[in-house]
Amino acid sequence: METSVKVPPAVEETPGSARIRWWPFRGKPFPTYLEAVLMTVSIMCGQALVAVVAAIWLAVALAVSEDHSVSIGGKTVVVLFGASLAFMVPPILWGLWRAGHPAREALGLRRAPAAAFLGTITLSIGLNVCLSEMDNLIRTTCPLPNLVEDYMGIALGAPVGMFVTVCVMAPVLEESLFRGLILNGLLKRRGPRKAILVTALLFAIGHVNPAQVLFAFLLGVVFGWLFLRTHSVWVAILAHFTHNCMAALSPLFAPGIPGATTEPEPGVFQPLWLDLLGLALLMAGMVIFAAATSSRTAEHAPADTREEACGDSR
Repeated sequence: METSVKVPPAVEETPGSARIRWWPFRGKPFPTYLEAVLMTVSIMCGQALVAVVAAIWLAVALAVSEDHSVSIGGKTVVVLFGASLAFMVPPILWGLWRAGHPAREALGLRRAPAAAFLGTITLSIGLNVCLSEMDNLIRTTCPLPNLVEDYMGIALGAPVGMFVTVCVMAPVLEESLFRGLILNGLLKRRGPRKAILVTALLFAIGHVNPAQVLFAFLLGVVFGWLFLRTHSVWVAILAHFTHNCMAALSPLFAPGIPGATTEPEPGVFQPLWLDLLGLALLMAGMVIFAAATSSRTAEHAPADTREEACGDSR
């Protein structure tokens, strides 16, 4: 009895690397683990460069100031945020070239059911409330250095710029890279759990800030699950957008809620009603999203991912 063996498309040379004979990833599918790590490191180097330039500027400004003081406004902080995010563009362009596929396929620019978007918004709001309370607990028991907290407060002085950078640019660029390119590529030849965990870990490390690493990892797992269910980066972008809007702008629209929209303090927690509401929204959103995508998960998964899943089950 003859059997035919199908070679998954992912193991074929990508057009980008095939043109360069000396390229170390020649003949390897995008992304390799090393490639994903290097792309993340490049982002961290960009953030470090922005920090160094800002430190030099601050030192010069202090030196020439008559009273040896410098006022940093919201617009300045927003510009620094934008400059850091701009360093994500080269890795994204690199990934698009290496993937060798149209942007729609390489980034996962696919449609998702309307109910999936509703579930995404609902669970993202609930998740933000739950993570906010977790942050209060960590701040009370084992506080970690927070390198951006003060600057986030200053950036509220320029709410429009903060919305553009933190709520729009960050979700679009970060999800395009980590879920659209890296996770989308890894899912074509790795098991879903490993691909999601690796991508979430890189996403967390890329945030650099110690106080954000755990929360970024948890968010990366959730965003990865959303992408796995739909294979649409738009869903991940919407979840990230909703979370960042809640985290960055809620003090402007719902001030005075202890532990949520007030100045963070050790030992201060959110009201019980808010915690319960957050849990309810999180669970309701997950149910809505799961129901909306139950019939589409296998349908929209890449062919080689489905084959691997069948192989794992055997």
